[in-house]
Amino acid sequence: MSEINENCTHNCETCSENCSSRQSGIRKEPLHELSRVKRVIGVVSGKGGVGKS
Repeated sequence: MSEINENCTHNCETCSENCSSRQSGIRKEPLHELSRVKRVIGVVSGKGGVGKS
């Protein structure tokens, strides 16, 4: 990865650079103080029909 660009706005969603300050992975939103998350289910979509011609 390259170093931080001097023109960096720290808004990685609109930036095309691949700098060291870019956060990878899943964005985590803060929970409400009374909320609890026990399980997270990831859904991956794709073409079905395994085994069909």
